[in-house]
Amino acid sequence: MTPGLLGFVVFAALGVATWFLLKSMNKQFKRVDFVEEPEPVKE
Repeated sequence: MTPGLLGFVVFAALGVATWFLLKSMNKQFKRVDFVEEPEPVKE
């Protein structure tokens, strides 16, 4: 038995939701300006 139309719709909805999530995450990462400072040297 195949999942049919309902399976396809659920799968497509998950794909679209993932795409929007990644787009939003990318936008958030571009806002962050993180400058890595070198660690102090321990002697």
